[in-house]
Amino acid sequence: MAAFTVIDHTEVGAAGVTSWEKTSIDQSYDHLYLVASYRSDDVEYLDDSLLYLNSDTGTTLYSCTRLMNNANLSSERSAVQIRLVNPGTSVTANTFGMVTAWIPNYANTANFKSVLYRGAVEGATTATNTFLEYLGAGLFQTTDAVTAVKIEGQGSDKFVQYSTFTLYGVSGA
Repeated sequence: MAAFTVIDHTEVGAAGVTSWEKTSIDQSYDHLYLVASYRSDDVEYLDDSLLYLNSDTGTTLYSCTRLMNNANLSSERSAVQIRLVNPGTSVTANTFGMVTAWIPNYANTANFKSVLYRGAVEGATTATNTFLEYLGAGLFQTTDAVTAVKIEGQGSDKFVQYSTFTLYGVSGA
């Protein structure tokens, strides 16, 4: 049976933050699992945020493919980053989006690292680009073990108060 151990849990305070990051991740687990419930102060319905591993904010080691449903089905491929989506201030007040990300075999030093993720942003309307469900797969193209995980907003966007980020170490799965 799998055991989930909380490595880090952060709830954002009143001032907001531009990113969340956990560094110095213990290498004793089999996998990592990230759960975030967050919202930004950007005046948008859908606001992008980025997932980085090992504090590498460059664009040469990442790629991802996303399937999205926001009144229309679509897909998107990025060769430079792993893109997540969170709600901005145009979404229903006090509504937070969610994302989960599975990073299997994060401590392995023989292979590139995969990231399997999904998320949703609620909208009180069915108009295109006011809500979103998405499913994605990303690749971090290095054999280095993952020692840090970061979610960063775009530009000066801040994640607002009560946003939460929880990173689990998973053993026995």
